[in-house]
Parts: sequence; C-alpha cells; structure tokens
Amino acid sequence: MVLLAIITFACSGCLGGGNELSIDESGEVHSRFTLVGMDFMREEIEKQKQKLLQGHPNATVAPAKDGNMSGFSITMDYKDMDSFAKDGWEFYASRPGLCKGIQKNSRWFYDAYSLDLFVEGNDNIKQDRITAEMAAAFLSQVRFDFTLNLPYEADSQNADTVYNGSKTLSWNISSALTKGESKRIHATFKLWNKLHIGLTIVATVLLLALAILFAIKAMKEEGEEKRTKLGIAIGAGVVFLGMALASAYLLLSPVKFTDGDIISGTVQPETKQNETQGSQQQATAPKPPQPSAQQNRPNEQKPPAQQNRPNNPPAAQAPPERGTPIQVLHTFHRSITNKNYRKAYNCLSKDFQNSMSYEGWASSFETTVSSTVSNIKTESQTETEAVLTYILKAVDNPGGTQRFRGTAVLVKTPEGWKIEEITNKTM
Repeated sequence: MVLLAIITFACSGCLGGGNELSIDESGEVHSRFTLVGMDFMREEIEKQKQKLLQGHPNATVAPAKDGNMSGFSITMDYKDMDSFAKDGWEFYASRPGLCKGIQKNSRWFYDAYSLDLFVEGNDNIKQDRITAEMAAAFLSQVRFDFTLNLPYEADSQNADTVYNGSKTLSWNISSALTKGESKRIHATFKLWNKLHIGLTIVATVLLLALAILFAIKAMKEEGEEKRTKLGIAIGAGVVFLGMALASAYLLLSPVKFTDGDIISGTVQPETKQNETQGSQQQATAPKPPQPSAQQNRPNEQKPPAQQNRPNNPPAAQAPPERGTPIQVLHTFHRSITNKNYRKAYNCLSKDFQNSMSYEGWASSFETTVSSTVSNIKTESQTETEAVLTYILKAVDNPGGTQRFRGTAVLVKTPEGWKIEEITNKTM
C-alpha cells in the first residue's frame, strides 16, 4: 500500500513522510498520511495521491511541506477500529511469523486492542555504507515517524518517544531503515464503553439502596412480613455483591490476545521472499565444485563411513560450561524453543530490555517452534564485552524454516554475561 511505497522511496532519499493514527473516545479513527519529496518526484507523489483518492474519494487532502520538499497530507475517517482494520492497509496487516496486525478483545466495560506491526529493514542500506550515510543524512532532516494518538493511557508499548501521559506514542521508522534493521511497533490500549459503565453503576447503586431499605424495614416488622422483607434485602445484597465481584474481575483481569482476535487482513511474508530466492537461483550460474583438501592428498583415503556422505549442514554445538558468553547465547535460544520466554528475556541486558516491553517481545515468538544456533565463533572478547557470530535456524508454524547469519554483542554485568545487541540477516 501507500505507506510501504513511502518507506521504499524514503530509503532512496527521494521521499519522506509518515503516518499519524488518531483514535477518539467515541472509537472513531482518523488516519493521516503525509508524503513529501523533491521536485523531480512530483509526478510519483501525484500518483500516490490519486491511488489513495481512488479508494477514499471522501478523504481530506491538504498541501504539505518539509524544508525544500513538498507534497500532500491526506486524512481518512472511519467510524470505528473494525472499519479501519478491514480497509485493507497492508502496513497494519497480520504477517504470520512476524506480527499480529490489529487485534480486538471485547469486554463489558471496554474493547481492548493490540497493535502489533512489523517494518522490514532495507538490507541494501545496511550493506552499502555510502548509501546508508546518504540516507541517514537525508532522514536526519526529514523524520519518518509512525504516531499513535490515544484517548486514554496505553497499557503497554515499545514507542521510541512517549508524550501526553502515554497517550501519544511515536516510533522513528527512519532510524531503523538507515541501519537496515527491522522495526517492531507494539502497543495495547483500551476504549472504554461509557454507557455500560454508567448502567453498571446505576444498577449497583439501586441494588445497594434496595438492600439497605428492606433491611431497615425488616427491623420494624414482625413475623412473616419481617422474613419477606429480610429475604428481599439479603437477595438484593447478594446480587449487589455478585455484580461488584464480576465488575472487579472484568476490570482487573489481564487481557490475553489470541489469533482469533485478529481483525485486520493477513499478508503472507514468505511469498515475496520465495520469489526473490527463485529468481536469484535462476540468474546465478552454479559454481563448479572445488577440490577438497583430502582430494589433494594422494596417499590418504576417506574412511568407508565418510565415502558418498552428503554435505549436511553442521549440527548444533553442544553448550559449553555455564556462565560463558556462548553458554548465554545457547540458553537464550534454548529457552525460546522451550517457550520459557521469561528466562530468555533475562538473558538480555537492562538497556536491551528497556527498549521494549516484555509482553511485546514475547508475543513475537508465538509461532516459533524452535530456535537453534550453531557454528558459534568468538570474534573478539575482553573482560567486559564479547562479540559472537553464529548460524541461526528458526522454525515457525506457520512460516517454515529459515536460516540466518547472526551477530551477538554481550556485555559483562554484575549478574553475568548479558546480550546487549542481536543482528540476524537472512542467508
């Protein structure tokens, strides 16, 4: 969609912009896209504007400027989050194995929402230093942000910047793109149902008043009349207590989102990747096999058990002794495989943990079947820092198997070695 097009062009230093999503107390949603660029991109900017207007003819369009770049901002209004989620924006879609998109869990007092989005980094920027520096210089002047404006304080979030008592959240997507790293956007919040809250308050007050009134009257009566009024008082009191306990449970119990709560569309992230890999295989001629060291030794022969053995990938290394940087890396991935996310989270440094919420981080592994590292090498190590490289095999359902070349930076803390930074690139 248009926001993904903005990201693509922004990486090349031609365009910039952002998306601001505002939600009112009534539940109405206002989505504003801003797109600006240099003069030679005017035609492309106009095309993007026309695409938006084709699907949203009632949208409000206004001119936009940012320094020497100009373009437009377009605002689309929706009656509620369900209408917005079903509008087909790919940026807000669920991506199996990557993010859940928009989720909704309805209760009597409120509707709880989870926003779990994923912006995939641009590998070309990360690999090309000159391009990265040019993009960084461009994006340092034109911020590319995603902003979420809420009517109430967010329950959890991993925003880069928080304003207005956690009601305004902002994520700097440009910084992730200039480094070629992917960016996760996560926030959970509630939209309160004031009508249901008012009805509950009125009902509980009436029940309490009824219980007190008939209890007072029962004390003035005798015989059967007393028992009748006392029974009404006790009944009203029991119902009042039940409503109070039920209300407390609904208000205080945590909301757990499931795949059944997803209300946005779904995009399969593997399709494009598989097509790219297929085209690369067709375009790249296979390299001739190189003679091995044993083939160059005429006086040596392979043992019978090794003859005709296929070149299988190396097996995962056995964990070394406890407490080393390599052991911490093994523990981290083994804990993810065992669904012990709290233990894996404790392998991260405080700075790493402070950059995201535990709930948002743990939810990214809901589809993970296994996470296994092998070929671990210590590139450098001092008394306070260690740099490891490795091969990561990640199995997701859905999602299949993927392999990554990874780099982990660990730091020595009073609690032992902790993971400070992780970078994984698809092989």
